[in-house]
Amino acid sequence: MAGIVAILSIIDLFWKNRYRDEMKRMSTAGERLARYFSPQVTSARRFNLRPNKSSNGGVTVVGGGVEHCRPDYLIDRPGFPFPIVEFVAEGAGRLVMNDRWHDLIPGTLFTYGHGVAHAISCDEEHALVKYFLVLGGRGSPAYLRSLRLGIGSVVQVADPGRVRHILDDIIDFGLSDRFDREDCCLQALRYLMLKITDSVIPLPASSARAFHTYQRCRNYIETNGLTVTSLRSVAEACHVDEAYLCRLFRRFGRERPFHYLQHIRMNHAMTQLQTTDRLVKEIAEDLHFSDTANFTRAFRSWYGVPPNAIRRMNLG
Repeated sequence: MAGIVAILSIIDLFWKNRYRDEMKRMSTAGERLARYFSPQVTSARRFNLRPNKSSNGGVTVVGGGVEHCRPDYLIDRPGFPFPIVEFVAEGAGRLVMNDRWHDLIPGTLFTYGHGVAHAISCDEEHALVKYFLVLGGRGSPAYLRSLRLGIGSVVQVADPGRVRHILDDIIDFGLSDRFDREDCCLQALRYLMLKITDSVIPLPASSARAFHTYQRCRNYIETNGLTVTSLRSVAEACHVDEAYLCRLFRRFGRERPFHYLQHIRMNHAMTQLQTTDRLVKEIAEDLHFSDTANFTRAFRSWYGVPPNAIRRMNLG
């Protein structure tokens, strides 16, 4: 009996020590975050989260917020223990990171973390309004690299308003009374990063011009995909060479331009089959197929089933 009591005492001591170490670790992390929050602001909305155990050592959102900076705002640090994503929503300022200067304007996004020296200052007449997200988890640096936003990156986003809206949603989740707010913030982070990578503008002037041409061609396909049937007609309408059009999509897009054109056309066909009683022949004519058989082959190749199968499923 005495032996069992001794064993239980040892087990109890082990768990008490482990709990104490965990609380110490979390307290240290909290202190680091507290030091991150600058007092040089006129107003702010900020949140802190508990460690997200469901991430399994991958990516977590540790905290975040939005800060309305004072004109004398100045941060100068040799690095930060956590990966940080910052986004400028309003105002102007200056960033010095890795001994390089960057102008901060609405839409500028930058990342930093351990060992990355950085200094952030405001334009006195146009104080910054900037959002930040503090990431945790061993997989965070690799996650940012996979999005081409590795620690030390500076990019410009084409649609700052949409990014700001998602960041506001993340802050709302972080301050909410939801029991799963950590998971909500993480899912919103992944969506945010997808939207950012879709709208990043390359910083060199030559790359920016090419990117705008890519956007113009992509928008043309999205808008006119039901009437154009070939890449040649897209290239002619956008005043670019067909080979150059393909190079633009390889450089900035995620799929070939013809594949994207087919997506727009087949998506329209699927929607018509699901929501109308129109004949398959009529839908094929809408998309300028030479005959119903060619349309059926294209539809089956895309979705794996013929158009009539979709119509039968809807009737069921």
